Order: sequence, then structure tokens, then C-alpha cells
Amino acid sequence: MGLTLTGANFAVGDTLVLAGSAGPPLQVLGPTQVFVVLPASDFTQTGSLGLAVQAPSGLTSGTQALTVKEPSSPTPAGGPLVVSALFPVPNPNPDQLAVHLEGPSDAMEVSVYTKALVLALRFETPGLSAGWQSLNLPAAFGHLPNGIYYLLLRAHRGAAWSQPAMTKAMLLR
Repeated sequence: MGLTLTGANFAVGDTLVLAGSAGPPLQVLGPTQVFVVLPASDFTQTGSLGLAVQAPSGLTSGTQALTVKEPSSPTPAGGPLVVSALFPVPNPNPDQLAVHLEGPSDAMEVSVYTKALVLALRFETPGLSAGWQSLNLPAAFGHLPNGIYYLLLRAHRGAAWSQPAMTKAMLLR
């Protein structure tokens, strides 16, 4: 599940503290917003979870409550349509994306943006099964100019689309 947090003074290296336990690192979108992808397994119980942000120095924000409710519809067969992790491999100069899906997809859509957030490339691939999978990047990605790129991936199953997952890749030749 993708979660965007709004606050102040976010910085690279900040991590999420969920229900008192260290969580994954946060992707800093700016000084007032961060994004994190949490596995569906963190939300198996209904109720309230404490949510905080911890700086590398150990300072922790005030805890906010995150309410987990019963799903409004049953989980689809094969698992939820969630991209829980996304990494370029290798980085710099990736030729693949490592993708973790909570459930299978029919198709994948990848949009590649420059650091100025201009769409540089968009492509679709066949679906992937649940778990860790490898997705090959097209040759056109390797022909982009040197620089930093943001890759946004969405999984598709039936009429449903997953929340987007984002990663950053660098091309250096």
C-alpha cells in the first residue's frame, strides 16, 4: 500500500516507525511530503496503528494514529493488486526493474520521467505473477541521455489499476 505523509522538515534518511517498530525508508518528495510503500501484511488487523517519522539522528516526530478498517470488498483471487517494492537493477545504468507484487497482474505500465518531471518514455509489458519478479527495461531506456530518471510503475488486472510505485534510476555512460 502506498502512503503519502504530509508534514514539515522531511529529509533523506528518514524512516517510518509503524506500531513502535522500525519500518522502511521514506522516499522524500519534498520538505513537506514523503512517500512509503508498506506491505499488505502490515494491515491484517483492524484498529489503530501508531505512525511516526524518525530522523537518522534518532529524533522522532509525534505519533499519529492510522486507522485500519475492514476491506469494503473481498481480496481478489490470487492476492491484492499491490506493487509493494520496486528497484532498478543495477543502478546506475539499469536494464531491469525488480518488482514485488502482492498478487498477480495482467499487465504492467511503466512511465519514465526526467528530473524536470517531463515524460521521456512510456511502455507496457505483460503481467507478472505474485512475488519478486524481474521486468526488462526496453532498449529505448538505455538510449536516453545521462541523468536521473523517475520510474512510475502501475499494475493492471481486469478493470483495476494498482497505486503507482516509484523508484529513481541513474544513467551514466
